Amino acid sequence: MFWGALAVMASVVVAPHMEVQVARGGVVLPNVDDDDLRCGTTPACNDSTDEVVNGSRDADDLTTVRLPYRAAVDVRGPAHLFVKRGDGWKLVRPGEKVHGTLGVEATAVTPDRIELTIGKKVVPLRVAPLRTHHHLQKAQEVLVTDDLAAPTESEGVVGELLKLRRAAKPAFLQRLDEASPVAVRHVKMADIWTQDVLEPAYAVAGDRRMRIMIHTPLAAGIVLRGPDIGAVQVHGPGSSVDAGGNIETIPPYRGRPEGRVVMGNRPDELPNAGLRALLGDPLLLDTSWLANAHVDEFVQFLPKPGGWRIAVADPLAGLELLRALPGDTKLVDGFRPGEPILLDWAKLRFVRESPTVAETLANHTGANEVVAQRIEENLAVLRKETGVTDVVRVPALFEHIPKVEQSIAHAGMGGLLPTAVNGIVLDRNRYLAPDPHNPVFRSAITAAYAKAGYAVDFVDHWRTHHLAGGGGLHCATNALRAM
Repeated sequence: MFWGALAVMASVVVAPHMEVQVARGGVVLPNVDDDDLRCGTTPACNDSTDEVVNGSRDADDLTTVRLPYRAAVDVRGPAHLFVKRGDGWKLVRPGEKVHGTLGVEATAVTPDRIELTIGKKVVPLRVAPLRTHHHLQKAQEVLVTDDLAAPTESEGVVGELLKLRRAAKPAFLQRLDEASPVAVRHVKMADIWTQDVLEPAYAVAGDRRMRIMIHTPLAAGIVLRGPDIGAVQVHGPGSSVDAGGNIETIPPYRGRPEGRVVMGNRPDELPNAGLRALLGDPLLLDTSWLANAHVDEFVQFLPKPGGWRIAVADPLAGLELLRALPGDTKLVDGFRPGEPILLDWAKLRFVRESPTVAETLANHTGANEVVAQRIEENLAVLRKETGVTDVVRVPALFEHIPKVEQSIAHAGMGGLLPTAVNGIVLDRNRYLAPDPHNPVFRSAITAAYAKAGYAVDFVDHWRTHHLAGGGGLHCATNALRAM
């Protein structure tokens, strides 16, 4: 998926005593940002979609080539070639004779080869590949959509859910701001699942880095593109397996110095081919048993001194916590009488009284035993691939969700309580988890992460995200990390 670090400057001898100096090791940035903010929200627009250099910041994105003599030049591949003239840059036409400082920009994000022809000699260049973030890279900014309720009113369960989201939105955003030690950016977009429409990535060319936001097939439009932040839209029909919540990156391990993307799939549903091409060679896990098929619902990777651990949801531990409680104990707390607490998926109506522990065990033990087996099977794949055996198990509870009409999800499992591993790894010792609304689970989750060296802060997203869909805090947010 990734190339290793390259020398910042390389020389190509094209004539006796004359050297062409190629900056950044011959690696060219995909110039897909918008340095002078000319594109707005236009999808097919960025600094490489015109034939000019858009100011000094755009010039910084070029890989320069110093040509000490006059020669006919041409460029092949997804690229533009410019020559410096005074304080500006001029597009070079095929076969035009030039000398001095040349600048090359890539017009595509795929790691293609670019050939710069100088006279009869060929200088090979290549487009910097996309790198996705892993959790060894500290979070610098948390992203969350600022539109948690559609402006239109609806009837029935949907209408009541929109009203609940609208009412709970200010408290959720305030709590997220309070809990996060890094800045929280409120992103203007219609989708409440900030994780699923975007996958932050970046490209490296020598001393230059560009953040590039991959917009999954579920994205409705381009967001965040601007100076030094590029965007690429993956086209094609999108399903649940194409969501950003189904894209995680394993940190570096043997044979994979940059890590490796991991995605879930179903036997009859592979992730979008264009998305997989951008992400390189994803390791595919079986997530056919999940309603949303997202890997972030049951696995994450936690930094530790000298390496990292695998963290997984542990439904058997969740069942054990319940079995230690009196049967008449309420499963969840913190709700007013008559307030919607859970969704009865089969009848599409709200449950307004917390089930008891006895009822939960009677109705959901079998589902959680199935989930435990599926997680163990996927954990075995990860262990075999990476050689990592250090595993953190975090108590969880799942439920079976039937097929819901007009949903991209399949019938399958989802979180009965918000799944703690579906949270935000900020750095090597701070973690934001979704509030499970159960004091015993809060304590057990805190203890599990404490053993891994993490302090946990809880964020209540029950009414804004969990109540319909079971999405976790990770699904509701995104993170920009150190590049």
